[in-house]
Amino acid sequence: MPYALLAMGRKTSSAFLPYVGRAVAQARRDAHCPRVQVAARVKRKSGVLGVSDSTLARFETGKVWPENPDAVVSAYADALGLEPCELWARALDGWKCPGRKTPN
Repeated sequence: MPYALLAMGRKTSSAFLPYVGRAVAQARRDAHCPRVQVAARVKRKSGVLGVSDSTLARFETGKVWPENPDAVVSAYADALGLEPCELWARALDGWKCPGRKTPN
């Protein structure tokens, strides 16, 4: 199942969104990678124009799904030297972890 189906529109709420945002944000910070570097890769990978670091910040904080979640997570993975499935797995692990804190 394509993960983009989770979004169903940029402003759609999802219980999984904060976990995906948290997973990519933590991986990006651990790698000392600036958001602008990820944003540039999103543009190259998907052709989506107007992807800015502030758009990625809203995604990382769980406020809004990006227009193309698959391309965005793939761009994070590419920038960090990871496979996209690793970032999705980290998000899923955070979501299903018992005793997890409620996302902000």
